Amino acid sequence: MNKQIRPVAVSLLIGLLMCSYLIATEIDLLSPSQMGTQAEKVVRGKVERIESFWNENHSKVFTRVTVAIDEIYKGQHQQKVDILQLGGVVDARK
Repeated sequence: MNKQIRPVAVSLLIGLLMCSYLIATEIDLLSPSQMGTQAEKVVRGKVERIESFWNENHSKVFTRVTVAIDEIYKGQHQQKVDILQLGGVVDARK
């Protein structure tokens, strides 16, 4: 392949792959009011602990954030809440 065409072809291929990835991603942008309406709990607090770990079959990493609650705006009274999200770093691997 011509040396000048090769970088262009590689760039186009990467662009096409990125487009298919971006099309598959959907994010709903919500106002604070909409988030509050849809949320199960609304609290104010301080992050007490952050812990990343593998799932049982070692295929995904999750991160658990523990928040010590100072004030509850919506939901049942409790002292702490755990937030679980996909992603994180364990053993220097994402």
